[in-house]
Amino acid sequence: AVVSTQSTGDPTSHIFTLSIGAEAVITFNDRWSGQSCTHTCLPDSLYSMSKASQDFFTHQINEYDLGSSVRYSITFRRSHWSYRQSLLVIGDSNTKKLKFGEGKDTFGYSVPGRRVNASRIEHIKPDDCLSYRNVAVVCGLNDIRVNHVGPKKVEAIYHQFKLKLQRIRSLNKNCNLFVCPIMPTKSDYINTRAKHFNQLIFDDLCFDPSCSIVVVHGLNDLVDRQSNCLSKRFSFDGDEVHLNHVGVRILASCLKRGLSEIRLARKGQKVHTAKSFASAVSVGGS
Repeated sequence: AVVSTQSTGDPTSHIFTLSIGAEAVITFNDRWSGQSCTHTCLPDSLYSMSKASQDFFTHQINEYDLGSSVRYSITFRRSHWSYRQSLLVIGDSNTKKLKFGEGKDTFGYSVPGRRVNASRIEHIKPDDCLSYRNVAVVCGLNDIRVNHVGPKKVEAIYHQFKLKLQRIRSLNKNCNLFVCPIMPTKSDYINTRAKHFNQLIFDDLCFDPSCSIVVVHGLNDLVDRQSNCLSKRFSFDGDEVHLNHVGVRILASCLKRGLSEIRLARKGQKVHTAKSFASAVSVGGS
């Protein structure tokens, strides 16, 4: 059997290939450097590849490597429709209580995935996003809330954030990359910086093809309309920035809505676009 260039599916899966018959030479091609290497696949052997490795390498068996010999290749892989909904959440402590799996207060069986911690922008690891169809980044609050962060510093923090997103996009060109604007807090001082940061997202990031993002909207539901700050209903007493379980539910529903709108867009139905947010920027977007 001649195997064409390929890679596959579920972000947490492995593929297993049973090689029966003639010895064959497998060629691995590095997607990023273009370099190639080979490995001899012995008769009646079994090899496996993780999905993550397939994001870095393609593999194939060329016809001229087999000659007139006979070889059968049997590949085992796991496939399920829900993998199209796989979600990686890269986020700070406000995402800590987001739960995957089945049951109450989870994303449900139709959205497999995981959450990885990134309390600050520098902690975002773009390699974590490999293989996921959807990546959501919820980060930046802890960077701007420290003392002595003026407008120029906010802009520098934003550019650091943008570089991380560009790297994610370069590693995972086909993912839906969701960006969550900095969420409202109980502090007017922090909110002023958050508005500046979010304005940069709407004015610049939304229109930059090197990132190609989808903005998570609906976070204004967290705002108290009288104080224009994070509502006490969705936060803890004596805590300026952290969401309580009700606030986390709102965040989760905003992420789910984003996934749903991507599905609708694929079907040609009208959904919110990044451009529509640009004229309605608040603490956490509209």
